[in-house]
Amino acid sequence: MKYYFFRDTDNESNLLDGKTYHAAGYVEKLYCELDKPNNSGKDLAVSFFDPFEGMITSAWRAVNEVELFEVAECEYQALVKSYDDINAL
Repeated sequence: MKYYFFRDTDNESNLLDGKTYHAAGYVEKLYCELDKPNNSGKDLAVSFFDPFEGMITSAWRAVNEVELFEVAECEYQALVKSYDDINAL
C-alpha cells in the first residue's frame, strides 16, 4: 500500500475574507488510479488543518488540484495520529 501527503496547487479554493492558503495534509483514500482521474472532482478524500476554523477538515480533491508526495507508512501514521489528537481536544 502507498501512503501520500498532499498540497493544494490552487489556493483560490481555500479563500476566506481575502486570505488564501494552500491546504496540506494526508490522503485518506484514493478513488481512482492517479494516472486515470475520474473527472468528477472526487478522486481523493483528504484531511488537513483548516487555519480559519482551527480544526481538521476532510474534503474531496481532484488529482489535478494537488501535488502528491509518497511517504513512508510511519510518517503517514504520525500525521494521522497528530490529527486525531487535535480532534480529541
